[in-house]
Amino acid sequence: MDAVSMIRHLSRDCAVPEPAAQTVALWDEGTTIPFIACYRKERTGSLDETRLRALAERLQYYRELEQRRETIVSTIENLGKMNPELRAGTALFQR
Repeated sequence: MDAVSMIRHLSRDCAVPEPAAQTVALWDEGTTIPFIACYRKERTGSLDETRLRALAERLQYYRELEQRRETIVSTIENLGKMNPELRAGTALFQR
């Protein structure tokens, strides 16, 4: 998964500016949503907890979707049925 594309999609889906969507790094470091909303406003563009939570939920959805995609691709490859058309069809965040 391309992190830049994922952030672009998060930004678009949650209607937040791309720099605010970069709070992904804060979550990956284990920072909580209330802490981010209160003390990291400069990194989020002053998003409130509700919008940050929506962003976090969408991020979780994208990560789970990517895991499912990887499982499907692996299964198809193990069956020896992978071809360029299928590979293109399983690509996420390409648009």
